[in-house]
Amino acid sequence: MEYWPTPASEADIITPVLNGLRRHVFSRHLKEAPWGDFPPSNVESGDAIEAIRRIKRESTKDIVLWGSLSLGETFFAAGEVDAVRLVVMPVGQGAGRGVFPAGHDPALLKLVDVNSYDQGLVELSYTVRKQG
Repeated sequence: MEYWPTPASEADIITPVLNGLRRHVFSRHLKEAPWGDFPPSNVESGDAIEAIRRIKRESTKDIVLWGSLSLGETFFAAGEVDAVRLVVMPVGQGAGRGVFPAGHDPALLKLVDVNSYDQGLVELSYTVRKQG
């Protein structure tokens, strides 16, 4: 929470949208998640699968997971991911952790849209086919 919401984040294009959203922070350690002058984020400290299922039931809008490959893997394994949007930045790196869980069948993803943006950014949107 060192970057959002601070004066350093004000120039980011997503700042007004992110600050206006209902946010959930998954943490085993945090008791509260303040968000500057905005309402605090909801802290989810129990079972992540139960929490995401409850959040999905309570929400009428899209739910975005931002910044946690581990949590993404957990949600994929539980069949709770409906779509994937990847924003690819033109930066090369030699190593790192993959976006999808090990052993994930790439055939479960169906590319549905591609958008390009300034500075070479490309957004890839996929639906996720349900297994079984």
